[in-house]
Amino acid sequence: MRFFKKRVRVAGNSDAVSARIAGLMLERQRQLADYLNERCAGLSMQWRIGLLIGFCTLIGAYLVYVLISAFTN
Repeated sequence: MRFFKKRVRVAGNSDAVSARIAGLMLERQRQLADYLNERCAGLSMQWRIGLLIGFCTLIGAYLVYVLISAFTN
């Protein structure tokens, strides 16, 4: 018997709310992408490749550290 349990109500327009939230997220994502493209437009290709290699090296070193620490502890 369900005397004291609350009913779960689903909003009738949940699809519309979801669509609006998704639209706002896409708009923000586009704004961020445009901002970052403007910031990186002045960098040379050699500088960009250097940043990419440095970023990948740092992330790779961190992942190796995490793997080693997972097996040693």
